[in-house]
Amino acid sequence: MQTSKRAARPVPAVEEVASHMGKSLLRAVSTLALAFLVLPLVACESKDVVVRIPDFDSAQVDGVWVWRLDDATGQWVKDGQIDFGQLLLAGGREQLEYENLGVAGGSAETQEGVALRADVLRDPLNPDQVTVELIYFRMSDPGEFRVTTYNDAGESPLSLESALL
Repeated sequence: MQTSKRAARPVPAVEEVASHMGKSLLRAVSTLALAFLVLPLVACESKDVVVRIPDFDSAQVDGVWVWRLDDATGQWVKDGQIDFGQLLLAGGREQLEYENLGVAGGSAETQEGVALRADVLRDPLNPDQVTVELIYFRMSDPGEFRVTTYNDAGESPLSLESALL
């Protein structure tokens, strides 16, 4: 939250704003704002990806790279990144904040990142092993995908299991 040296004023409700502006101007601003939120998602498709991480806490996993099998070369190429945020307790459930990042020139760029949350399911016999169902915004063509996890020390090997997304 930012503070300013000006005296705090309450934010006017939408109805108050509408009374000060013409309805057509408010409609135009609302449409423009909606366009900015929707346009980045037009070229992508959201897919649920279930990831089981055997060493989530002990390896201090920071996120997941999503890899796509390139049909032309037969090689696995980075398709996107899911960056993990904080672990939270919400409604009695452990949740993980995360954000989808895209790949451009081999480095990650935020794709109008929206903070998302996933329930964390811990293995009762091994609480270090977690399963999370993440929403992945696929910007590429459908295909076969695998994942790796990463942390400050590096990256895990490519997962053995793959999924068609």
